[in-house]
Amino acid sequence: MGGIVRDIAAQVLVKYGSLREPNYSELSVPSCDASALKESIGHITEVQDYSDVNDDVCYRLDINGSIGCYEVFISWVGNYVAILENFERSGSKVIAVAGDDHLLNQVIEKIVSAGFVILEKSILLMNMDFTLINSDDDFAPLYKVLFTDHDLRFS
Repeated sequence: MGGIVRDIAAQVLVKYGSLREPNYSELSVPSCDASALKESIGHITEVQDYSDVNDDVCYRLDINGSIGCYEVFISWVGNYVAILENFERSGSKVIAVAGDDHLLNQVIEKIVSAGFVILEKSILLMNMDFTLINSDDDFAPLYKVLFTDHDLRFS
């Protein structure tokens, strides 16, 4: 796990320029890889794009699988993806590998073949020495650095 965290830290530093005074203006534009992946996912299943360029540093997509509904976060910071299965009462379950949903499995296959890494819950929740734009905290969970500053509830 240490290798992926080092890789993420290196990409964060390149994209933000600084961990203490990040340059958010560079991140308001998605990468070509992220845009291509978003389009590819749209060829597999219906996609609702809820990305907010003022708050998020990712594409934030809702997709319907064959047996569930999922949020797919495609980072503009690096080639990282988070997939959450939505449960109304208990929060969201992090999906990192293929399972019983054949449409989601096709999406996962597309993500991996495009060179993106699907992050596990333990990595998403790891704290990084990073100052978010609207925070006085010196540390932030990786999901807030790579995807959105919204609080996500994990089951």
